[in-house]
Amino acid sequence: MVPPKNLSELPKAPGSCVSSLVQESRENAMVEAAHDPQGRYDLAEFGLKEMIECGRALRIESQNSATMEDAARRIVSFLHGKLSSAYGQTNCALVRCFKTHRFFDLPVELEKVARKALLQNDPSPSLPCLTLLATAGDRPEWNDRRTSQGHAVIPLESVELVERAPMIAALIRQMGLEIESTLYPDPQIILDSEQHTFNVFHVENANGDPLIPAQKGFVGAYGISSVLGFGGLLPSGELFAIILFSKVRITRETAELFRTIALGVKLALLPFTRGRIFDDDPINRPGRHLEENLKTIQDEQLRSETATLQLLLSALEDTALYQTRRLHLSNQKLVLQAESVQRQGARLSAMLEATSDAVFLLDREWRFTFLNHYAQTLIANGVDLIGQNVWELFPHAVGTNFWVEYRKAMLEGQDVKFQEYYPPPLDRWFEVHAFPSDDGIAAFFHDVTDRRRQEETLRQTEKLAAAGKLAASLAHEINNPLEAITNLLYLVGGDERLSAETKSFVALAEGELKRVSEITSQMLRFHRQSTFASEVNLVAVCESVLALYKGRLDQANVKVIKAFPSSAVVTGYEGEIRQVLANLVGNAIDASRLGGSLWLKVRYRKSLQDGRPGVTVTVADSGSGMSKAVAARIFEPFFTTKGITGSGLGLWISLDLVKKHGGRLSLRTSELFSRHGTVFSLFLPADMGREAARSDFERE
Repeated sequence: MVPPKNLSELPKAPGSCVSSLVQESRENAMVEAAHDPQGRYDLAEFGLKEMIECGRALRIESQNSATMEDAARRIVSFLHGKLSSAYGQTNCALVRCFKTHRFFDLPVELEKVARKALLQNDPSPSLPCLTLLATAGDRPEWNDRRTSQGHAVIPLESVELVERAPMIAALIRQMGLEIESTLYPDPQIILDSEQHTFNVFHVENANGDPLIPAQKGFVGAYGISSVLGFGGLLPSGELFAIILFSKVRITRETAELFRTIALGVKLALLPFTRGRIFDDDPINRPGRHLEENLKTIQDEQLRSETATLQLLLSALEDTALYQTRRLHLSNQKLVLQAESVQRQGARLSAMLEATSDAVFLLDREWRFTFLNHYAQTLIANGVDLIGQNVWELFPHAVGTNFWVEYRKAMLEGQDVKFQEYYPPPLDRWFEVHAFPSDDGIAAFFHDVTDRRRQEETLRQTEKLAAAGKLAASLAHEINNPLEAITNLLYLVGGDERLSAETKSFVALAEGELKRVSEITSQMLRFHRQSTFASEVNLVAVCESVLALYKGRLDQANVKVIKAFPSSAVVTGYEGEIRQVLANLVGNAIDASRLGGSLWLKVRYRKSLQDGRPGVTVTVADSGSGMSKAVAARIFEPFFTTKGITGSGLGLWISLDLVKKHGGRLSLRTSELFSRHGTVFSLFLPADMGREAARSDFERE
């Protein structure tokens, strides 16, 4: 269907051309109706297309009506039946058409009803009465106006009486009318008012609303959700209104669409404003049209305007339907495209979520448009970053390597790759790839912290190995002169001519030389590594470690409490086990700077995990303890609480050596005032060949 090229070319008055166009419009409507054999319009999904189709169908439905009552009956029956869901359930429990009539124009049976309701015995012939013209509903008795209880005719005697019926008063006002002008219409302004008065009466939530009567017996009983009234003025100054009592919610946007449908209803009722109103009216009722001769010219003008209005409305409907169809097809294409893009986006999002890298996207304005779960965890810290500028969120990053490389990707279109360190609390190294796109850049963060630390550990291990070799070499070279000095002091001490004081000095020197000799011997043992595992007596190793640290223990005023069996043998590498125990004892001394106690306990036990027999060495101190955060990271490489004096490698290397022996190293710590300190427990498997038959094993 092609819309008219120029609406101004349409004729201004009825004629043969007008009739042919109207007929073409009707035929087009028939074709449109054939596209939807059900012809249903759901108020829950009522839009522009439904408004136009429903309005056109209403006018077609009311054609060839014999009376205004007949036209109204067709209209309310159509609305009750066609306003329904896709499953055929009616939207409205009740649809009614009301119109004001002069008392003189009422049929005899309605005059009797009106007189019973009147306060005055001799009403004015021009007294307006709101009359039920047609009704259709879910119940059988709601489909005949004659069976209506209390609403067949309502005399509008005064403004005060109308105000006592809040729904009627609100209906008049929301249609843009004054109650007084409805009761006492001025013929001079009727023509102007009826041309522009097309409004709606709308109550979105009918339940409990004071404007809607019969709350319990009608609204609640029949599930009335919303009430909608639409209508206007006829050329005679009489008011007409269609009222929908809907079982589905009608929004204000939907209600406004019925202003146009009100125009269609008016066009259906216009032919009968000077003719038959009710079905049982005589064709020429005496006295009905006393003013008709005076208004002949005006009526001709109205008929001409009506025909032109109908033609214009049909043309507008054709145009709107044509555009609506085009928009509908375009919308369908857009929906399909959007669904396709959404599916692709969902697949891409799933892939990005599945990756072990952190991924985020930035638009051309440096705003976040996407972050996968790892990126959210890494940088968002529980805050929604979508739509926010990266440099405003992280101003400290401006001027850094991130800023430089991201700008290369964004502004110069380069693929960039670099490594950067995130300071605490992340304390991680990342390899960053940034790729440009039309929409901005995509950044991928790959965690290379472990690789960097392994490389650093390798370098540190090589340094430690070199230092160990140097220490062993120095110890070996020192041992030779130490032996000579020791021998000389022995000879000097045997001289009988020495005084007692001198002999005491010689004895003191011999003791210190002996301690130096023991230290150099320990240095040699620490460096020597056996090619094969052998039996290691943990009691002897513990004694040697304590001897090594005797000077530091005395200086720190730390009391040592030992609990050793006579022997505790395991299979392993003595130098590595000694290195682990020396690290644990050294840390305990560092933690007890203000003095305190150090407990060293060796005992046979069985593993709780697998029941293996073994030996547990417990090293405990009465220091200040450590926090949960520190304890969680204590075995990480390069993590230290000792500042520049600590390498952060001791416990990490110790844990690795313990695992090499098939053992476990665990930690308990407390910062409580009444019970503070740290306990390290080292479990090593025992020599199964010699210790399996022991009967004094305990459970670990």
